[in-house]
Amino acid sequence: MTPRWIILILLCLQTGTGLAQPAPSVPQLTITGQSELDVPADELRIRLGVSIFNESVETARTDVDTRMNAIVKAVGSLGLESSKDFHTSRYSVQPKWSQRPRQRGQDSDWKPSLLGYQVTSAIQVKTSRLDVADQILAKAVSAGANDIGSLQFNLADPRTSRDEAIEVAAQNAINDARVLADATGVQLIGIREMSINNAGYNPIQVPRSMAAGRTAAPNASPVMAPSQVRVSASVTIVYEIESNGDHAAHGTE
Repeated sequence: MTPRWIILILLCLQTGTGLAQPAPSVPQLTITGQSELDVPADELRIRLGVSIFNESVETARTDVDTRMNAIVKAVGSLGLESSKDFHTSRYSVQPKWSQRPRQRGQDSDWKPSLLGYQVTSAIQVKTSRLDVADQILAKAVSAGANDIGSLQFNLADPRTSRDEAIEVAAQNAINDARVLADATGVQLIGIREMSINNAGYNPIQVPRSMAAGRTAAPNASPVMAPSQVRVSASVTIVYEIESNGDHAAHGTE
């Protein structure tokens, strides 16, 4: 092939490329729908534990075991069953060592010394018996609990409520899109994209200090079980749209 033909072919290719036009952008409407549902709490969670320090590891372990046995017995007296409503969630033995002096010049020949042992044990309670929240706390503290985690009111089946929140958010987005389209004189042709921005819930927490502190006073006000857990969702839908005039013109073609 001669150079003349090569140049001619290249010119044709360039001309064809120059004639190609980018596809026109498709008019779109992006709408976001949100939802918030208040769902009755049906599950109680709390960690009840004992943490003891002693120079003797055996003394510390014996003290912890004695208290934990009493706590388990106290929780069981309320009708809660082991393995079903509570289980051991933690047991640890940690040596405690002396700390290096902070002032300079005093640590040239310093060596750590063993001070004793910190023994910790706990059970995790998870039950549908929201009505016994106060009694669980009171009996656990009376039995010797000194390491109490935050009390949490939760949902036993959060997936069902999450699905419902997504459905409501999607329907809100669809309704808003229809209203906006009618108000602006456009036609919703179809959905091009849709996505879930977020969907979930936040269990209701009773602060650890409040949960533990109210049990220290015999006449403390009860921990009120919140009746509702807020479940929320956000959904975005992208529609292809067309003006009513364009839509009518297409219909007559």
